[in-house]
Amino acid sequence: MSSKPQSTRSGRQGKPSFFRKFFGNLCSCIQGAPTEDQNEKATIVSESRRPSQSPTPNTPRRLSRTIQSSDSDTHTHATGHAPVHVFESPTPARTSVSLESAFTPTNGSERDVNEDADLESNHVHFHEQPTEVNPPPEIPLPEVKRYGPEQYLLPPIAKEDEGKKCLILDLDETLVHSSFKYLEPADYVVSIEIDGLFHDVRVVKRPGVDLFLQKMGELFEIVVFTASLAKYADPVLNMLDNSQVVRHRLFREACCNYEGNFVKDLSQLGRNLEDAIILDNSPSSYIFHPSNAVPISSWFNDMHDMELLDLIPFLEQLSRVPDVSTVLNLQL
Repeated sequence: MSSKPQSTRSGRQGKPSFFRKFFGNLCSCIQGAPTEDQNEKATIVSESRRPSQSPTPNTPRRLSRTIQSSDSDTHTHATGHAPVHVFESPTPARTSVSLESAFTPTNGSERDVNEDADLESNHVHFHEQPTEVNPPPEIPLPEVKRYGPEQYLLPPIAKEDEGKKCLILDLDETLVHSSFKYLEPADYVVSIEIDGLFHDVRVVKRPGVDLFLQKMGELFEIVVFTASLAKYADPVLNMLDNSQVVRHRLFREACCNYEGNFVKDLSQLGRNLEDAIILDNSPSSYIFHPSNAVPISSWFNDMHDMELLDLIPFLEQLSRVPDVSTVLNLQL
């Protein structure tokens, strides 16, 4: 009879009751000593409050300061709190940078040079403006026909053009644009022979070129002076000159090779310089006579371009001045 109460008492003493455990936890909370349950709860709360280490792709973040493992342990033991990671405000993702530029560290100038090279490869220049330091072997050119004892490039002025000034026009990128690649729509298709093979060249007229030539033919003696080869430029001019206003045609063999550029020497034309005007998109073409030049931008495919038509009123007034250089010097 006395053994049962003793065993029960000893069992109660070996395993604390619920009230004793609750009372002990309550005392420990008052004294500030953390218990096992509180440690588990603090761990769960700190894990839930801790920000994620890998930000989502939609809101990229930059980690400005990261506490290392050794520092986090010291910080945890010293303060009793979990380590805190500091993040800056989200930075917007850059969408304007291409993948190629991200993996290839090239500067802007190199990209511009590559873009320009790709653009020029689509056009027909026929070595009009050589870009290499060492130019390729020159193509045999026909002998230039000369006139008079001074060996001028142009014959004496015709009777129907007496009293008119001479307007020298460039062809490529000034009046038309030509390309070996497919252009739609193309105004003309010219077949030329290069190294024994025939190639189709597609030609597009600059907007307003027909009206421009018609108006200028009434006011000037028109000369087309191009650095392209005659086998390309001649058939193009045969189709372009519908009004039959072009009096003379000069090609590459009539140019001067100066520092790798084909320069059009106006003093060799046999016309007074005060009555000579050159319209060209390349400044190197009229480097000998800049005071006789009317600059124009290079044209490739902008069908809204109106420069030729805008120049008509200016050239009409220029045809009546005694010396064109007195006006064109002011434009420089």
